[in-house]
Amino acid sequence: MYNKMKKLILFLLICNCSSSYSQDSLYVGKSFVLPEVRYPVCISWGEEWAEKQFQEEYSSVFDSISQFLKSNNKIKFEIRFYTDSRGSDSANLVLSQRNADDWYSRLVKRGVDSSQLKSIGFGESTPRTVWVKDNIYYLDKSKDVQALPVVLTEHYINTFRKTDKRRYEMLHQLNRREELVITSIEK
Repeated sequence: MYNKMKKLILFLLICNCSSSYSQDSLYVGKSFVLPEVRYPVCISWGEEWAEKQFQEEYSSVFDSISQFLKSNNKIKFEIRFYTDSRGSDSANLVLSQRNADDWYSRLVKRGVDSSQLKSIGFGESTPRTVWVKDNIYYLDKSKDVQALPVVLTEHYINTFRKTDKRRYEMLHQLNRREELVITSIEK
């Protein structure tokens, strides 16, 4: 719960969801990392219970993001989901598309214009690039740090499977991500 709230607060600070961006700060290709949403796995208690728990836990996340999207309604976005490389390529593609479609549906139900959004699941096909210096991983290339780019391919991550289980898990986690990407801006 704490990490989810921390990510939501970070998203709200980055997006300044209470008002529209200036035209200078928004551009095609700009990407916002969405807060990670954990979907419930509930077979014995039924779908209704799982959905109720999900709504209680994530309602504020979807409300804040839909407010941001509605206040920037001249901008078109893609909701992009990526998985790690565990499981088959086809299963990961289906999973990421299902999750992207779920975000799309939840945002449209909250009043976001459906023509403003497109959902795309990439599965494991697009590994994240990070920057590394002294075994510290950076998500963005910092001007202050002379770090080397590393693409988090399955081969790279698997080099840590037996030698550094913590890093192995962290790198898989970095590849699992949700993004909101600007695809066009109407003048």
